[in-house]
Amino acid sequence: MKAFNNIYAQHLRDHGKPAGAAGRTPLPVAGDDPQAKVSRCGSSRM
Repeated sequence: MKAFNNIYAQHLRDHGKPAGAAGRTPLPVAGDDPQAKVSRCGSSRM
């Protein structure tokens, strides 16, 4: 499983939102094991 952080630190600092907040910026995640993605990312929407 791989997660690609392509968000600048300044963007996270200026626009970061807590878990569950509307309008959060997603990070792309890739992998061939759906259970690993859910366990690491906490979502089944992949």
